[in-house]
Amino acid sequence: MQTSTVLYKNRRYKIKETNKVTNLFKHLYRHYNDRTLKDRKDDFNSELTENNLFINSDFTFIKNKSDWQQTVDSDLNDCKDKIYNLLNKVDNYYVNKNADKLTVEEKKKTRKAINYLSKMDLTEKDNEFSELYLLVSDLKDQALKIVNSKEKDYVLDVNKLKAVHDYYLNVDKTTKIKSLNAKKNNLSTLINNIDKMNEKRIFNESKQENAILFEERLFKIPKHNNKTLEPSHLFEIMKSWHNTHFKDFEVIKGFYHRDERSSGTDNPIDDHLHLLVSGFNKATKKYDLPDYTFNLSKRLAAENNIKFTCKSDRWNKADREEQVRSGEVLQEVFYKFANEYLKKHNYDYRFKINEKNEEELLKREMIKKFSHLPKNQRPFSMASYIEEQKNIEIQNLKKEHEIALINEKNKYTNKLEKDKKSILEKEREKLKAEKEDERKTIERQLNFEKSVKALYSKDNERLIKSNKELQEQNKILLEENTNLKHITKNIVKLVNNPFFKDIFRMFATYAEAKSFGAKTTLMTEYMNIIKGIKKINEVVKEEDKITIIDQNINDNNEIIFTDDEKESIQLIKNNNEESFFKKYLNKVKTYLNIIVDDSSDSTKDENIEKNEIKNTNDDFQKNQTKEFNIDDELKKIDKKTMKKKSKNDYEI
Repeated sequence: MQTSTVLYKNRRYKIKETNKVTNLFKHLYRHYNDRTLKDRKDDFNSELTENNLFINSDFTFIKNKSDWQQTVDSDLNDCKDKIYNLLNKVDNYYVNKNADKLTVEEKKKTRKAINYLSKMDLTEKDNEFSELYLLVSDLKDQALKIVNSKEKDYVLDVNKLKAVHDYYLNVDKTTKIKSLNAKKNNLSTLINNIDKMNEKRIFNESKQENAILFEERLFKIPKHNNKTLEPSHLFEIMKSWHNTHFKDFEVIKGFYHRDERSSGTDNPIDDHLHLLVSGFNKATKKYDLPDYTFNLSKRLAAENNIKFTCKSDRWNKADREEQVRSGEVLQEVFYKFANEYLKKHNYDYRFKINEKNEEELLKREMIKKFSHLPKNQRPFSMASYIEEQKNIEIQNLKKEHEIALINEKNKYTNKLEKDKKSILEKEREKLKAEKEDERKTIERQLNFEKSVKALYSKDNERLIKSNKELQEQNKILLEENTNLKHITKNIVKLVNNPFFKDIFRMFATYAEAKSFGAKTTLMTEYMNIIKGIKKINEVVKEEDKITIIDQNINDNNEIIFTDDEKESIQLIKNNNEESFFKKYLNKVKTYLNIIVDDSSDSTKDENIEKNEIKNTNDDFQKNQTKEFNIDDELKKIDKKTMKKKSKNDYEI
């Protein structure tokens, strides 16, 4: 007979885990919008979702249609309503059960009244109150007994309480009693509540957020078994198992998923069942599914001769090993239970739990042996001997792996070193070539600089030679300039002599006489000389200006003749030129004589100036030897220097 494992596990959801519950419903119902459905596209095949089944509380099922989203919306709301109605139903049950029981505040008020009664001051002076005194004393003793006892038993004589209370209600107004209202109020509280003090309120666990709201049960045959189970047979197994062992816990909803097929759309090997079972026990009216399941496993272990002992009856009081073992017991019994139905329907395989090996069993024995110790003192709670052996094997595997890694690393390092050498060699060759290029570049630069330097040297020599030539030329020019300055100075000194003014006036007079009223070339030249002298005076220093300028010229550049000059003009016009020239030669003679007479009284500089003038007049001295034939000389001059061009136009 073939065997197969089966995955049958439970997951519990607390009342406070609303987000987890919401996410679970989204998964079970495939209740996703377009955006979240896109994120879940790898979880299931949405094209097959319409084949999923919804299982009701009685294990009947609903088939989806092509419009399965509408079915999902409707059924999801019904499922949520069922859970919320269950919570409300439980709340109403506890409200009704506790309707006649004291609230916490009422009990607190009653305990204060008992304490007040135990301390009442009953010292009386009047015998009229002797009966009251006895009643109150007895009640006081009863109250003290309640206050001082650890195990509270709230017992007081109600009749005596009523008698004392009636007295205080009907006491004469003239009688003064201390704290009368307090006595009446506390006695009234005790009369109404004392009998209810021993009754306890039933605790509503649905008000606890840690209470288990429901349990999800998953049934799935792992794919590696390559086995399937008809949905109707699976539902039959789960229904029978639930009704046999969990009939007091309502089935909320079931979901049979057929849209997670990873081996082909026609292969049901991945189909599985989710079943939601309420955590509320209808028999005990509590959310006690964990405790119920834990005690069920203990009972089933005893009935099926399965080894499992645990002193605690509470799930949360058991240690982790006991909790795990209780689940294993239930799974083992479930396998046997389910195999009866496999046999009934003639399946060719059976469910079987993989037997734990010796190491696993030894591990559990050692853990159990030290389970009574605190967790931090359990030497094998986290690592048993078998675990240590496995760790040793793991360490050996790690070493082998490390050796393999080292070898691989060495291989890689060698290759890296080889590649590194190759890269370095290439870099060396590259650097060598770059250095050679750099050397050639520097050599070219040096040759260029050398050529430039040689060219510069030749140019420099040529410039030096040219500079020397320029210096020589400049020297010559300076000398010439000095000479010119000297000559100019001498000429200015010479021209500044009054002698020349007379000569200028003589020419002007002669020209005027010959013009006969017309502007002659001679007169024009005379006026140009005067203009030239004025321009010279504009640019030279004050001491170098020519002072002998004809002042007898009006604004229209016309000569103003003196009376003597007018007489001379008339002589020439009358063809008496000889008398004219004699007249002016006499003036020259007179001027020369004055120069000779004044030379001895001049300063050194004046002597130099006079000497220069004297040298200038040497020619005149030479001509003095011919003075006796002056008429002849004048005639020669007249013939040689003056040529008549026309009747009214002459040129010197």
